[in-house]
Amino acid sequence: MRRASLTILTMLATTAPGILAAQVNDLALARCSHFLDMRPAEAERLALWLHGYYAGAAQRTAVDARQFESAIPKLREACGKRPDLPLISAEARAILLGLAPLEPEPPAQPPFGTSSPLAPRRGP
Repeated sequence: MRRASLTILTMLATTAPGILAAQVNDLALARCSHFLDMRPAEAERLALWLHGYYAGAAQRTAVDARQFESAIPKLREACGKRPDLPLISAEARAILLGLAPLEPEPPAQPPFGTSSPLAPRRGP
């Protein structure tokens, strides 16, 4: 058994070196600028993976091909406006799942009666 495993590994190493030296990428670090720099086929594969990632998290079992195809140009447009946007983000999720666009969150306000350390002081 051990010899058979060694033979298979040797065959893989000599016939398909790319399989053993596969590259691992942490997509939590991927930004829109990376998406825009990819060849179209690679970008489409990444968008499909992201769509599946978000659909799985939402427990969706169906893929709407038309919706997905219309999401790719929308993602490119959003990425053109914000190259620093993470591809693992609420905005990218909304685009790829065809959800309503997210409104930017307003800045947090301190509770009434408290002062912010950044607020200008009044008086002496």
